[in-house]
Amino acid sequence: MTAEKEFSPPIAGRMTEDLLCIVYGGTEEFHPDAIRQAERELDRRKEQGEDIDSMLRDNAAVAEESEAAWEKQKKLNADESYTRWEMLAILFLGWMILLRGNFYKESVSELRRANYLKKAGQRTILLALSAPAWIMVEYVMRTIVKYFRG
Repeated sequence: MTAEKEFSPPIAGRMTEDLLCIVYGGTEEFHPDAIRQAERELDRRKEQGEDIDSMLRDNAAVAEESEAAWEKQKKLNADESYTRWEMLAILFLGWMILLRGNFYKESVSELRRANYLKKAGQRTILLALSAPAWIMVEYVMRTIVKYFRG
């Protein structure tokens, strides 16, 4: 019989919520010995009268509420738009945004991940228009300089 692995802090000394996280949190996060020890400790605590099943139900309810809140927020995010000033900033900072990535707020992929679909579309268009806008500004500036130089 092999000796059980010692963990720091010891599994038996951890709070019930931590043990539930170890057991139900996923096998890729915790060592198999830690999961076995946590299961045994939970069984021992159940025998002593601790109401672990109600804790599981409470955690499931909180997870459902959290998921519902996230879905509601995603719906709100989908229609959120940039202000005109933000659009101008993105248009004229486009080169720096493209070169430095996360220079001005979130990237397009981060916006999509958070379900800011309208903002992601606006940002893509503004970044694509950034180069022609700068070329136009350069052309106008050269024309003005030529005019005043004679």
